[in-house]
Parts: sequence; C-alpha cells; structure tokens
Amino acid sequence: MNTVVRHIEYLISRTDCVIIPGLGAVLAKYMGAEIAGDIMYMIPPRRTYSFNSQLSYNDGVLASSIARAEDISYDAANRKVASAVEAMNMLLHTQGRIALGHLGMLELEADTLRFTPSADDRLSVSTMWLQPVKVRMTQREDRQPSIIPAPIKRHGPKYFRRAMRVAASLAALIAVWLVASTPLSVNDATLASLMPTFSGTATTVTEQQQPTTLSITTSRQIEAIDTDARKSDAGFHIIVGTLATEEAAISQRERLNDPTLMIVKTGRYYSLSAGVYCNALDAYSASAELAGRYQGSWVYEKKQ
Repeated sequence: MNTVVRHIEYLISRTDCVIIPGLGAVLAKYMGAEIAGDIMYMIPPRRTYSFNSQLSYNDGVLASSIARAEDISYDAANRKVASAVEAMNMLLHTQGRIALGHLGMLELEADTLRFTPSADDRLSVSTMWLQPVKVRMTQREDRQPSIIPAPIKRHGPKYFRRAMRVAASLAALIAVWLVASTPLSVNDATLASLMPTFSGTATTVTEQQQPTTLSITTSRQIEAIDTDARKSDAGFHIIVGTLATEEAAISQRERLNDPTLMIVKTGRYYSLSAGVYCNALDAYSASAELAGRYQGSWVYEKKQ
C-alpha cells in the first residue's frame, strides 16, 4: 500500500488528477497568492488537494507508473494496485481513516468518504519552498495626478518624406558605384597571392585571333606595350601573379608558357602583368575576359 501511495504522490506532483481505481480520485487545484485578513500575512501561491469518490474507474495511469518504476508487466502492476486498494478499504471500514502520504487524510463516515488535505503543500516543486510573508500596511496618500502634456505631432508634407527616402537611396547607389568603379591602388601590404591561379592550357594569342571589343590584346600589341612599359610602367596593369623576386617571376612566366606576360615592379615584389591600359575601364574589361584563364586577376595602378 505504501508503494502505491508514493506513486500517487509522484503523479499528483506532475498532473492535476490521479485516479485510485475502486476508491476515488485525488484532484489538485492551483491557488494564487492572497492576504489573510486576520493575521495580516501574504500566503504564497500553492496547490490545494481534494478527493472525488465518483471518479473511481481504472484509467491505467497508476498501474503504468508502477510498471515502469518496478519493471514489471502492466497486468502485474494492475494486480498490485487492486491489492493496495483492497487494503485501503479494509482500513477505512475497520479504523475509519487512512493517510494518503503528504496529500492528507481520508476518512469514512456513514459510508461517505471525507478528505482533509494537509496544511502544507510538500509535493509541488514550484511552490513548496515559498513561505508566508508578513504584510505591513501603510496609509495611502491622496496625490493629485500629474498632468502629462500630450506629445506634439509634427506632420511634414508627404512629398518631402518621399524625397528624403529617394535621396537616401540614390546616395547609397552612388556610394556602391564609386566603390566598384574606383581602381585599386595597392601598396606593399595589400598585394595578390604569390602564386597565380589559372585554368586550362596556356596559349599565346596570335595575330590571326582577332579580339572582340575590349578583348585581350594581341601578341604584337602586348610586345609593344611591354617595350613601352619597360621605359615607363605607368598605367593600369592586369596582375595575374605576384612573386618575391624577379628570378621567381621569370621562372613563373616560363612555367605558364606565356611570354607575353610582363614583369612589373609592385612595391618590393615583382608581378606578372597580362597587359597595361591607359584607363581603368579598359583594364577592368580585359581583366574580366581573362578570368577564364587567370582566375583571381586584378587591376593595379602604377603611377609615374
């Protein structure tokens, strides 16, 4: 019987109703905080318990809890519950009362079950630790309510607000365009990777391969540019790789099998340039067309 009572306490701490088959049901109800007028104490939130003898059918919850806890079959748990309920009824008829653990006392008077709950709730984890608090009453002073002025609404013309939104959008677009179109002036700290990235087999552009508009320059044009660039490297270069020394740059150009690549001094490094242009637009267009062969190419502005 004690085992069944412990399971009843366990279940009622997590639910609001636990049915004891053949006897009745223990019900739990949440009560909010309240002030006891006679003793001037604030009673904390709690759960109170009651008993309903009409709810005595077997819903299987109590037997399932015992079966899980003791690792026995559901039928064996049902028999254990029935034996405990029979012992409870015998005690009620012989002694007139039985204790349901921390829930309260169940008494039999004139074939009627009467339940007296415990004064303290020791089963609800969220409220059982709360203690009553003594209330100190103070006299309330009548004060004039302060007058809060209503906020002043300022309604500007609709067209002005629209114009401000349009101006902000245009400013954002211009800023993005400036960032995207401004050529990068690279210093020693912001150079490309030391090894160029390329795809496919390296080929040399011949005179028969006619370039399209803003396409890659021919070998003669690049040779002429290379001759001029050795005199003056000023212009917008398409950099396809950056090496630490000039010998490494020459070796890398031979490995790429592309004699049209120029070697340009960029700070304290040596870069391989696929072409030099007078303006940034032509350089960026040519760099885009070179992306299939030299991935990661970028534009470097070398000044006089």
